[in-house]
This record gives sequence, structure tokens and C-alpha cells, in this order.
Amino acid sequence: MKRKRSPLANRFKYIRPIERQADGHSETTYGDRAWEDAYRRRWQHDKVVRSTHGVNCTGSCSWNIYVKNGIVTWEGQQLDYPSTGPDMPDFEPRGCPRGASFSWYMYSPLRVKYPYVRGVLLDMWREALAAHPNNPLEAWKSIVEDREKAKRYKQARGKGGFVRVSWDEALTLVAASLLYTVVKYGPDRNIGFSPIPAMSMVSHAAGSRFMQLMGGPMLSFYDWYADLPPASPQIWGDQTDVPESSDWYNAGYIITWGSNVPLTRTPDAHFLAEVRYRGTKVVSVSPDYAESTKFADDWLSVKQGTDGALAMAMGHVILNEYYVKRTVPYFERYAKTYTDFPFVVTLKQNGGAWTAGRFLLAKDLGKQTNNAEWKPVIYDENTDSFVVPNGTIGARWEDKGKWNLRLVDEETGQPIEPRLSFLGSEDGIFPIQLPYFTDDGGKTIERAVPVKKVRTETGDVYVTTVYDLILANYGIDRGIGGVVARSYDDNVPFTPAWQEAITGVKRNLVVKIAREFADNAIDTNGRSMIIVGAGINHWYNSDTIYRAVLNLVLFVGAQGVNGGGWAHYVGQEKLRPAEGWQTIAMARDWVGPAKLQNGTSFFYFATDQWRYEERPVDELVSPLAKKARYLHPGDYNVLAARLGWLPSYPTFNKNGIELYNEAVHAGARTPEEIGAYVAKQLKEKKLQKPMKEVVATPLLHDTAQELAQPFGEVKDWSKGETEPIPGKTMPNIHVIERDYTLIYDQMTALGPNVARQPIGTKGIAWSAKDEYEQLKRRLGTVRRASVADGCPDISEAKKAAEAILTLSSTTNGKMAVKAWEALEKKTDLKLADLAKEREEECFTFAQITAQPKTVITSPAFSGSEKGGRRYSPFTTNVERLIPWRTLTGRQSFYIDHELMHEFGETMATFKPVLPHRPFSNKRPKENGKEVILNYLTPHNKWSIHSMYFDSLPMLTLFRGGPTVWMNKDDAAEAGINDNDWIECFNENGVVVARAVVSHRLPRGMAFMHHAQDRHINVPGTKLTNNRGGTHNSPTRIHVKPTHMIGGYAQLSYGFNYYGPTGNQRDLYVVIRKLEEVDWLED
Repeated sequence: MKRKRSPLANRFKYIRPIERQADGHSETTYGDRAWEDAYRRRWQHDKVVRSTHGVNCTGSCSWNIYVKNGIVTWEGQQLDYPSTGPDMPDFEPRGCPRGASFSWYMYSPLRVKYPYVRGVLLDMWREALAAHPNNPLEAWKSIVEDREKAKRYKQARGKGGFVRVSWDEALTLVAASLLYTVVKYGPDRNIGFSPIPAMSMVSHAAGSRFMQLMGGPMLSFYDWYADLPPASPQIWGDQTDVPESSDWYNAGYIITWGSNVPLTRTPDAHFLAEVRYRGTKVVSVSPDYAESTKFADDWLSVKQGTDGALAMAMGHVILNEYYVKRTVPYFERYAKTYTDFPFVVTLKQNGGAWTAGRFLLAKDLGKQTNNAEWKPVIYDENTDSFVVPNGTIGARWEDKGKWNLRLVDEETGQPIEPRLSFLGSEDGIFPIQLPYFTDDGGKTIERAVPVKKVRTETGDVYVTTVYDLILANYGIDRGIGGVVARSYDDNVPFTPAWQEAITGVKRNLVVKIAREFADNAIDTNGRSMIIVGAGINHWYNSDTIYRAVLNLVLFVGAQGVNGGGWAHYVGQEKLRPAEGWQTIAMARDWVGPAKLQNGTSFFYFATDQWRYEERPVDELVSPLAKKARYLHPGDYNVLAARLGWLPSYPTFNKNGIELYNEAVHAGARTPEEIGAYVAKQLKEKKLQKPMKEVVATPLLHDTAQELAQPFGEVKDWSKGETEPIPGKTMPNIHVIERDYTLIYDQMTALGPNVARQPIGTKGIAWSAKDEYEQLKRRLGTVRRASVADGCPDISEAKKAAEAILTLSSTTNGKMAVKAWEALEKKTDLKLADLAKEREEECFTFAQITAQPKTVITSPAFSGSEKGGRRYSPFTTNVERLIPWRTLTGRQSFYIDHELMHEFGETMATFKPVLPHRPFSNKRPKENGKEVILNYLTPHNKWSIHSMYFDSLPMLTLFRGGPTVWMNKDDAAEAGINDNDWIECFNENGVVVARAVVSHRLPRGMAFMHHAQDRHINVPGTKLTNNRGGTHNSPTRIHVKPTHMIGGYAQLSYGFNYYGPTGNQRDLYVVIRKLEEVDWLED
């Protein structure tokens, strides 16, 4: 029998003798190290893969992914970005806590990994297939055309009940439903949506390509979630071109304005810290004490939504001190060459008062030139006459080599000296009425401008310059009368004293920052930068805010300069290989044109948000307008669709295939005859009843259709104001042939249009025939009896990526040189050298997988990276004299379209936040203390949109569920303590979350960081007898009519380029403590 050991002896069971050395100061022990194997196995891997955390994040950080047995074991930041040179910090390391949790998310039970179908529908589908063997289309038809069955599966929505199915079964069901819709209702009744192609180009292109081959419209996204800044197309005719973040290091002065860099651009934030070591001053403009404020030397705590007032006051200081009281040669030369300051504007009488009108045009002066109604004029000091300079949009579309920014008379070729102001040589001083806006509505103010009288084809007209108008608009005292400011303490629009009552920012601080910003630009030749973001871009009047802010960088000559200008970072994940991606994603290699619908308009109508407008448009228009054209903003959208300004899918009230057959039956044969038939049917209102297809497309930016509707006038053919002419006064009408038996063959092969038709971007085009033959050799060709026989094979994602890289001017040097040579013909400038040094480069997928590469300088973008310089927008415009794609060819201070006049936005101004009440009619019964706050939904610190929010690492870092931030005094007023459950609601919806009570927020506002999913820790609310909603439950969008303008120079439609935005910040909510926390688990 084994002898028992005492408990005391057991305590010393594992003790072993030791060897002591150095007088007992060290010892040697012997032990088993097998425990280390667990750690070794944890970090062992079979291979390393380069990847990124592609989740709608602008960082696109390069990471090493360590894989073992097909499973990601761990990740690490990659450190092999191209060097930025000896005088600048490198890009890496790049990453953030959110992205670092990617591998956890991959294997999370929250991630959907298989197809699911609702059980009710699945039972019907299987029964229908059994009844209609080998005919899925008839099977689906038997379900949706049976009223009882359709009602039953639709009523099951929102109640769970999903059943896992095979991919084959799921795809068959989806394909049948899509084809049924095409046959029954028309191809444009199938709608596709996916955001951010730059996040995963091939993935997005696959879905988009499929939709275009099927004839279904793709919805835009950049405008829909309000990341698009409409001011960018308005000012520059460019969607959004901004500097790479490393260019911050070149700046001499930086203002972060509504952009929380450390949170939203975490991988790039080190540049903002590093530039301060160079002595660069950083100023933060933010209502809350944001993470970016910690970088700042000065903090301007502006009341949310009033940033436009602050910017107007800063502009007032700069114009007064650097243009009127003294002149700065650098500013003056920049303004004359690169802005519309010297262009001439007509004055008109409005109710006995003078007001600003449209640009004076070559046509007004009787000049015999092509596109005369599209050539604004300036006054030349050399000849004391009105002349048309090179570079206007009229010159862009006549291909005579006059589209450049050389300061010469377009007609004679002689040098010109633009006059900024008529003051001192005027024919008179006229009082002029200008609009401005307050919380009580629009008002007018009288100011004065110097004028000249000019003889036009319609009689004598008085004119002034854009510069003179801008000085009057800002209230600068020039000694010519009007209600202007004699000092910065005068309470008149737009002085520092005036803004103080609106924004809460001290006037002396405004003056100081404005002076510093301008002085730095003088000392550095324009290296003053403003980083802007969602904080000022998600408002209804974001474009007026942005124009006021961006005027500052134009006033001081900072745009188009490395280290200067604007830097907009909201959704800025650039899709660099643009031409190749567009060719594949829009199926241009097989069919065209693409159906591209602006997302905001679609969702505004499809979700019935148009039914909930709370105030008439009359309350929003200029006091100089007699009245609003329509009382409802939805009617402006209908007008925009009718005149070809915006797309509208579905377009017609019948199947486009049926419409084609009707046109042919009526005798139409050619596409032009079919277009005329459709136009006639529309005019006569005969299309009112509820395989070639009739397709309507809008008047597009970067095409000659920018010249469709001259003088900025709105003429509606439906009211007899003009004739319905496709492509001119209404949308383009096309006939597209589709064969649905060929979709797979076309989907997986690069079509012959690449070789037959020029490829291009931004209004220029060149041949890709050689590249098409090259792709045949590299990718192999399709070898089967089909329409795709002999075409390059893109059936695999890598092959599609190779095609994109080869067909793009930023990734193929030969394409880049061709692109610059095409632009040389239009501009008569020498440009090809910008890419010549890299002509022999052609990126491959293997190369960019091995190491990141810097793209090739291309006219697809406006900056230059030649010689390893940092990318900054519009440097080629400034240095190479390439015009901007605007009416004047210059950066725009003045926009003369009729709708801009109607809303008082021809020039930058301040417009208050929309007045909004949480409830317009009946509201829930008050239940104790509550507070009404402005409801904002900024980006989240612990997720990238909805991604990672529900991952355990991110939930652990902050509160473990949905939260709403509020000021401590607002919380005290409502009896709310930190971490209390609260209800946040208005007539749109209700959110239930924990309160984060903080002194970092000012009073009057609440934050709910957006995309906090509602499936983690969301209790119920008695307001709805259901769980609380999402961050979007209390929000709704307000569409702005000025964003719908089309067919007019830079104000022409482009996918994700221009259109109404899904802004959502002009809203208020009621917040109160949750009476009872009910998890609805009974």
C-alpha cells in the first residue's frame, strides 16, 4: 500500500536542488520548457499574404496576414511603402485598433457566411420548382402573381425565419426574380447598390458590370451619404480632388475645420503631429473638444452648423486688409490668372433696384465665334475693351487649341491684362441689393459697385466684375457707399463682430487667425491649408459653408500649391485606375451608355421621405426672388429629371422594351427617329398608362452636353417654354440592344469595344487597341463558340484586376502618355513630359501585391507626382495652365444659374441651420424631465461605419453597446447621469442607448456615432413597444434644389459627381431618461 504524504510535504513536491553562483547572486534551475510550444504554435504560419482591412476606410493600410492551415493566425503592419525622401516622414506604420480586429471579425459568429432564404418563401419556391421543372422563371411567376402567396412571404419580412440553403438554390431564385422583373416591368426596375468601389474595385465592378449588362441602374453612394461636397463641382468642376496626407507636411499653416483627423484618418495623423515639429501652426475649428483639437495651438469653438458665418468673417478680414487697404502682388496675379475675379457680370433691375445677373458673354457683344453663348468676357487693360480670354468652356468643346489659361485674347492671340475692378474707371456707382439670411428668414442689404456701360445686341447694359461683387457681398468699405463695415466691431454682415453673436467665437480671435493665414501664404507662396470634413459637410447648406471656407484658400493663392489649399477627407478613398475600372464596371466594353442613378433622389422617393417635408421651399429662397418655383423640393427633382439634369430610373411609366416596339410600330427606324417619337409622346402626355430597349440618360459633365442649356436659364418643354429636344432640353434618348442569353459570356470576357472605341476620362479620349491585344496575350482568350470568342478572358478576379491596371493611365505609362497627348491637342500645351519618364511602366497585380507603388501622373487627376513630389490637387492647373472644367475655365466665386439666383447662392454666404422641431403635430406624452438637442451622427472611434462595432475587442474598449454623448449640463437638466439608459426620439423614430455625459461637448448638441448596430445591448422602448432603432431612426434627409441643376457647364450631372446629398444634421431630438429597462425577453 502506497504511503500517504502529508499536505505539508506535498507543498514541497516540485522543489528541486539549485546551483548557486556569484555568492548567491545567481542560480541555475532545471525545468521542462514544453509550455513554450503553445506560444510557438500560436505564432507559427505557413505563408504571409499582403492585404488590407477593406471596409470602407480611406486608410487602405498595408498589412501582413499570417496564415496557418488556411486560418489567419495573426496580423502585422507592413513597412515597405515607397520612400517619401530624406526630408519628409515616411507613410508607415499604418493601422488602427479597428482594423487590427479584422481577423477576429472574420471568424465571428456575427458574420454571415452562407446564403439564407426566409423559410416561408423557400417552401413556396421548392413547391413551385416541382410544379414547373426546368423553368425557374415560371416558378417565380407562379409565386409573385399569386396574390395570397406574395402577401404571405412579404408579411414574413422582419420576423427572422431564415433557412440556410445551397448557393445554387439561392442564385437560381435570384436570377429567376431578376429575369421576371425584366420581362414584366423592364430592365430599369432592377436596381443595384454598393458603396465605395475603391474599397474593393473588382468586387464592386463585378456587381456593377452585371447590373449594366442586365440593363439595371446602379445607385450612386458618395452623394447619398453626404460625403460629396457639392461646392467642389461648383467651384472647380471636379468631384473631389485633394492632397495625399503626406502633403500636410509641406504646409506652413493648417486649419482643421470640421475634420477630426486622429479619429477619421488614424493612419495619417502622424503627419499632423510631425508637421508641428517644423513650426507649422495648427488651428482647430470644432464645436466640441475633439481629438484633433489636441494638436491645435488655437481652438475656435464654433457653434455647430454656423461655420459659414465664421468663414465669411475671416474672408472679410482678408479682403479688407490684403486687397483693399493694400495689395499683395502674389494674391493679385493669382486672382487674375486662376479665378473668375476679373470676369464681367451684368446688372439687372429687380423691382426698381439693381441686382447681379448673369455673366456677360461673347454672344452679347455680337462676337462671331463658335459657342459664343458659352464664352464669358473680361475687361482688358491693355486695349481698354471687353475680350474673350482663352480657357472658357466654349473653347473646351470647339477643339481649336484655345482651352488653356494663357492670358491672351482668344480672337487675336494678343496678351491681355485682366482688370479686377472698375473702380477708378467706372461709368458710375450703382447701389445694389444683395441677399443675406438669418434665423428669421432672408433679408436684403444695400451695397454699392462700380459699373461700366456696354453696348450689347439687345441694348445698353451695365456691368461690374466678380471681384467688385465679392467685395460688396463681404461688406468691404471702399468709400463708395452702401451698408458696409467701418470697423470690425460694426454689427453688419459679414464682420467679425456680426459672426460673434452667431458662432460664439471672439471677434479678436477671428481677426488674428485670418491675418496669420494670409501672412503665411505671403511668406510661403500659398502654403496655407484647410483640412475639412464631415463636421461641416453633412448639413443641408454644406455647399454654402464650404464655399465660404474655400474662398479663403482662393483669396490667398493657396490652391494648386503643395502644402496649401483644401484637404477634404470624407469618403476620400481614391479609385486611381479610373479608366480601366469604368470600362469593366460599367460594361462599356460591350454596351452603353450605363444607367447610373443618383442615390439620394431614388431613396428620397422610394422610401416616401418626400411625404414628410415640414416646410415650404418659399421659406428658403432669396428675398430677391419673387417666390419659389415650387413649394415642394420633390417638384424640383421632377423638373430636373424632365430637363435632363438628373437621371430618373425607372424613367418611363412602361417597360422600355415595350416602348421601343411601339416606336418601331409607329414607323421609327433609326435611334434618332425613336428618340423623336419618345419626345413627342412625352410632350403629348401619351405615356401615362400604368429586345431593344429605350433608355434615357442625363446631360453629362465632361461632355459637350455641358453646353446644352445656355445663359443659366430654366426652360421647361412641358410648359411650352421650349421644344423637347433629346440631349438639349431634355434627357438623351438611346436604343440599346440586349441579349440575355449572352450575359455570362459578356460578363467573363473583355468586350471588343475596348479596341473599337476610344477609352478616356474627363472629356478626352485615346485608343487602347494595342493594350487590348496585349491583354489577349497576357490573360488568354475565350475559346468557345460565343459572342466572346477571341476576347481577353476576365473570368477570374486577378485577370479582371490585370485588365483594370493595363487600361488605366495612372498604372500604365503608355496610356498616361497617350492621355496627356490627347489633352495637348485640346489645350495647345506641352504636357506629355509629366508621364514620359514612366512611359515603360505597366503595373501588374503581382507587382502591387509585392509592394505598394506610387501611381503615374495622369490627366485623370489634377495633381502631379512627377519626380516623387507629394500629390496635391490642381497643381497642373496652376503650373501648366490647364483650365478648370468650369464655365470660365477658372476657379469660381460666382455662379450665375437661375436656380442659384432663386436661392440667393450666386456667391458665398451664410445660411443658418434649418429650423426644425422634433414634432410638428402630436407628440408622445411627456414623462419627467427632458431636453431638446441638435442631433449629430459623426464617425465612430471604435468602428469603421458598422464594421467592427459588434466585435468583442471594440465593444470592450467602450461601453459595450450603443451610446449617445451629451453635455453634462444638458444631462443634468434632464436628470440624466453618466451611463443611464436614455430615449432619444422625434417624429421620425427613436433610439435607446446609454448616455455618455461629458464636458467635451458644448450645450445644445448630442452625438450618436453612426452605424452602431442595434443587435447588441438594445432594450425596448414604450414609445414603439419594440427595441430602439438605429442611429438613423431619428434622421431624415432634406434634398436641396440647387444640387439638382444640370446641363450648365460644371453644374452637369456625373455619377457621384454632382447631385442632392443625403444630409441629415439639421434635426433635433428629445432626450429623456428611460423609465424602465425592458429587454423584451418575456
